[in-house]
Amino acid sequence: MAETSSIVPRRMALWLLVCAATLSGQTYQDAVRPFVGLSGAGARVAGLAGAFTGIADDATSLLYNPAGLAHLTKLELNLGLTHLNVATDGTSPGNSISPASISATRLGNAILVLPVPHSKLTVAGGYNLVRAFENQSDTEICGLDECSGPLSQEGRLGTLSLGAGYQVSTKLALGGAVEVIMGSNVYTENYRRPDSAQEFIQIEPAYTGVGLSMGVLISPLPVWRLGLLLRSPRQIAVDEDFAGSEFVQDTYEYDITSSYSAHLGTSLGFGPLLVTGNLSWFDYSQIRFDSHLVVTVDSQDVSIDFGINDTLRREYAAVLTYAAGAELLLPLMNIKLRAGYRRDPPITRNPSADAITHTIALGGSVVPVPQIKLDLAISLTTWERDLGSVGTERTLAVQGWFNLSYRL
Repeated sequence: MAETSSIVPRRMALWLLVCAATLSGQTYQDAVRPFVGLSGAGARVAGLAGAFTGIADDATSLLYNPAGLAHLTKLELNLGLTHLNVATDGTSPGNSISPASISATRLGNAILVLPVPHSKLTVAGGYNLVRAFENQSDTEICGLDECSGPLSQEGRLGTLSLGAGYQVSTKLALGGAVEVIMGSNVYTENYRRPDSAQEFIQIEPAYTGVGLSMGVLISPLPVWRLGLLLRSPRQIAVDEDFAGSEFVQDTYEYDITSSYSAHLGTSLGFGPLLVTGNLSWFDYSQIRFDSHLVVTVDSQDVSIDFGINDTLRREYAAVLTYAAGAELLLPLMNIKLRAGYRRDPPITRNPSADAITHTIALGGSVVPVPQIKLDLAISLTTWERDLGSVGTERTLAVQGWFNLSYRL
């Protein structure tokens, strides 16, 4: 998994009618959007609910801890698919909240690992899906004069990565990777007023950016590993198309910079049983928005960046996510079974407006022949939001993964 699994908060209808026209359609939520959403690449990682930093022993180490590449001594090709289905329903006193769902199948990863002959260096390159934006809801949120909803969003964010791992000693490996970030998202929301027909806005951001990661993998004992992954701030340029029934279609350009993030993991073997855990830290309040967009106030042009960044500092928080998993080898069968749990806290300082996200995962693998391994996983992610007088909104996301690994 990536930094968080929380879903982007709903734009309120009042903002749609006032701020969209005043601030060129940009808000702090545009800055946060690339860093929230359902995520993950690789069926083995998914089956352990993301607790992989302290294991890092297959091709997906390129994303989760490139130091683990140093322990891969054979050429490996890893291909994966992922399917996501998100369903939302809820309860509302005196109102009807209709269930809604959206689904998509995408390439999860395609990675090639190449050990350098006669050295302790292994290099790898490939594609990883890091973010899935699929979400749909028919719930309406009503203010004093307007109602916002339903909404839908669909898209993905992936990385083209090139990395390497070097085995310093039998107990220490180091690694790093450079990432080219790319993706897009289509966000559509309807709203209405008592005296008007249904209106809408549609936001279509396209993302391109870069990032760096550095990993360490320590083996104090043959059955015990400690892993650390540090990510630099991701620099992302956004080209966004903005349109709506009451707004002139336009295109905006702005830049987003994330905070540093850290991931600490450990794994310990007990015979055929492997247990693993992860802690991940990310500070949403340090995300920064940079643009040349201005708003005219009292005949003066004022940059919108200050207001957006001030809101990010005040409203968003640093979060600590934890995950735990276990893997059991069935003797004489070349089959492994996996299970995991992950908890993502609210990313805002107002928990009542956000949700705790829980993920339960199951998975397994089989090795039909020595060169081929098949991995499967399924995860169930749930969250619930209190919409005040409107009621309660519940969401269930079901993700499935299939990976094929070929080693020479």
